[in-house]
Amino acid sequence: RRAQLGANGIVVEGEVRLGVVPDSMVSLLEFEGKSLADAVQLFLKYSNNTMGEMLVKALGVHDAGVGSWSTGITAVREQLEGLGIDVAGLSIVDGSGLSYQNRVTPRTLVSALRVEKDSFGFGPEFVDALPVAAADGTLEKRTGGAVDRVRAKTGLLTQITSLSGYAMSADGQSLVFSVLVNGFSGGDEAAMDAVDYFASELTKSRISGAPDSDQ
Repeated sequence: RRAQLGANGIVVEGEVRLGVVPDSMVSLLEFEGKSLADAVQLFLKYSNNTMGEMLVKALGVHDAGVGSWSTGITAVREQLEGLGIDVAGLSIVDGSGLSYQNRVTPRTLVSALRVEKDSFGFGPEFVDALPVAAADGTLEKRTGGAVDRVRAKTGLLTQITSLSGYAMSADGQSLVFSVLVNGFSGGDEAAMDAVDYFASELTKSRISGAPDSDQ
């Protein structure tokens, strides 16, 4: 907090401590932050882990009046269930996805991506927030073989890499995909290159005539 205040030209002397704001305090300045759509876009485009944690805790405040991982994650699960997404076997312990205790299957991610793409309420904002292949965000220097034909969220931990999102096939069909790679023997770059190659190959496929274009 001292560093944040200092960055804004406010010098803090003495000890910084937490406390309860008394009713007698007078508000000197109110600041309205970015809209939820803008916050989600920054979070997804650039994998801003701090924003991910705050968004989950904000859900906790909204639903339970308490901003914590526990209340936020409960709210997330309830939202997913309300959208008809099967959360059996899903384990979430934080908002950023940095914990190795998080567990999710590609099938669950694809299910969520399908719901999000088709949602009138938040679908356009969500899809627009995803990094675009070889164009921006965390995909700016990746998936060069699928320029502007893949929108997807990246994931990277030690010995773990993932890519989940949407691809446009060669014949104009919208595809939904999720690839999670765990415990690979090579380096991170090789694993990411393999995942990027998979996404690029999806854009070269032809799906016309298939009963279900979502793969």
